[in-house]
Amino acid sequence: MLEELDLVLIGTLNTETGARGFLITGDPAYLEPYNSGKEETLSHLRRVKELTADNPTQQVNIDKNAIDSRNCVFQALATIIQQRQANELTTAEMTEAIVASKGKELQDKHSKID
Repeated sequence: MLEELDLVLIGTLNTETGARGFLITGDPAYLEPYNSGKEETLSHLRRVKELTADNPTQQVNIDKNAIDSRNCVFQALATIIQQRQANELTTAEMTEAIVASKGKELQDKHSKID
């Protein structure tokens, strides 16, 4: 299970790195690690859920902390990416989005499954 949780973290980091790269450059190639990182993260979270099927407390923690927080992070990144694609963000707003790093903040807060 710990290995799967490490892979969740790696997938989330790849997602955030791809999003930041796209925000900075506008190069769609950075959306590949963003998209694949999302898929990997959710796949490994499903695996963690399978591995903890015999522990109802862990199941609730995974749903509440891990899956919900990752979906929140992914939704926030998707919104920023859409705004960048539509040229709705100024350079200052892109910088602010990167510096604010709400996704990292949420990830750090919920990265542990008790």
